[in-house]
Amino acid sequence: MFAIGALLAWGWRSPAFRDAEGFFLGEVILPFGAVVGLTVLWAGRRAGWGAGAIWAALAVLGQAAVLTVIQAGPRVWYQHLRLGADLFESVRPVAVAVLVLQAVVVAWAGRDVAAAAVRALLGGGRLRTLLIVATFVLTAATLSRDLVFYAGELVVAALLQALQLWTVALAAARVPATVADRWGARLDRAPPGEGWVVALSLVVVAVTAALNAFSYEATPHVPDELVYL
Repeated sequence: MFAIGALLAWGWRSPAFRDAEGFFLGEVILPFGAVVGLTVLWAGRRAGWGAGAIWAALAVLGQAAVLTVIQAGPRVWYQHLRLGADLFESVRPVAVAVLVLQAVVVAWAGRDVAAAAVRALLGGGRLRTLLIVATFVLTAATLSRDLVFYAGELVVAALLQALQLWTVALAAARVPATVADRWGARLDRAPPGEGWVVALSLVVVAVTAALNAFSYEATPHVPDELVYL
């Protein structure tokens, strides 16, 4: 609880996470994401996830670190990874350190998971493997005018995506079999029909409404869309 309180205080009070007008910057996702990760760790341990809770928390923290190094904001533009000198400004070096540490520990602890994933990928034939890899890599980043930057961003973005997927797979693989079997039994008992579809639709609507209220200030994200209301 002390760590959660300290992270919340850091994110709320530090000037590094606010602009000149006092509004939050995107980098605030790092401490707040760490809070979510610690919450996942606490809840997962209580639910009996075992080591899976640790890796699930790392997946949340790692994704927060990825979002920290993405250049985004209120202006209308495509989002890109920060691959220049600004990558090492503000709190972004902390995010880079988190990603490096995540890569090291996941590569060390998740070799069996990676091997199983590679076997499954190659088992579908060369053409399917090539199509999957090409789709995964070519959709990892948005097009740029600078082709050299675009090529570099594709590689880095694809590696970051792979790292996060690897961490999630590792978390799932380290959940005790008894817990996984219990989850499977609950899914098997799920009511037939369209209940799940309706429930997921309601979740999407709730999340969208929350984003509109708290992130977009209850207005369309793109200013010129106001004329179409």
